[in-house]
Amino acid sequence: MISSIKLRRQQSEANVQSDKHYPEYKDQLVCIPAGGGKSILMVHRVEEHLKKYGGAAVVLSPYRKVNEQLIKTFRNVSDLKVGYLSGTRHFFSMSDVYIGTVQSSLSEDYQAMAKGLIKGNVSILLIDEAHVGYDHYKPMLDMLNEDCLVLKLTATPYKSNKWGFPDSKLV
Repeated sequence: MISSIKLRRQQSEANVQSDKHYPEYKDQLVCIPAGGGKSILMVHRVEEHLKKYGGAAVVLSPYRKVNEQLIKTFRNVSDLKVGYLSGTRHFFSMSDVYIGTVQSSLSEDYQAMAKGLIKGNVSILLIDEAHVGYDHYKPMLDMLNEDCLVLKLTATPYKSNKWGFPDSKLV
């Protein structure tokens, strides 16, 4: 089921552009201001992507509080089954969406458990607050299959007054 919450203009434009530019651009960046509705956009993007391409989604952020909010949002407005990663607890029970912190994704236990799931099943990876510690996401990115869409979301695309995402397509 596509979320019943209607997207605002900026969210809708980002959603349409992301879909339009995939699979030509698999590394995409969405810039929406704080409070602009990135969480709702993520739900829509995941639902539409999974409906069209199948597989599962992984959503990562650097903060547990953000993940708690994302889990709540996905569960409240979507029928997608949500699994989560937290510290050493990993719940991979046939979920559509897996939500966790970058710290969880870097643990050796997680990587050992997730390698098969991620490589063969994940068709979209979303990185919320992508401007925070983006370099730490490299091990996760290396696990993805080459057709996976990587969608980075941020309100702050600059690092030290330089564009922080030179390899990403701004959508």
